[in-house]
Formats: sequence, C-alpha cells, structure tokens
Amino acid sequence: GCTFPGCDRGPKWTTPHHIRPWSEGGPTNLDDLTSTCERHHRLVHHSDWDITITDDIVHWIPPTILDP
Repeated sequence: GCTFPGCDRGPKWTTPHHIRPWSEGGPTNLDDLTSTCERHHRLVHHSDWDITITDDIVHWIPPTILDP
C-alpha cells in the first residue's frame, strides 16, 4: 500500500513513484520505486516533502516548516 506514514490506502489504490525522477535521469528499476496513493503522490511532487530509501526502508522527509 501507500508508504506515507499512517496512510491506509492498500495496493489497489497506489501507483509507483520514482524516488529520483525519471525525467531527471533517475533509474527505472524497482530499487528506485515506492508505492504512493494519489494524494501522497501529488504531495511529494507539489510540495517540499522528500522520499529516500535506506536499507530497503522508505523514509518520508517532511519540509523544514513542519520538522526543523
């Protein structure tokens, strides 16, 4: 399902998100993808949220205005 903390959208309601944007030369492979629901996919594309993957764990990093 959606990897955003606390989101309960199941896999049926998610789409893949490239951690490093494909349009900016990011790889097209499973190691660079995470699942996001429509709401959180828009959030990461249109705000200062960021996503990283470390040791196969997805980390959503909030903007500094939310978490200095």
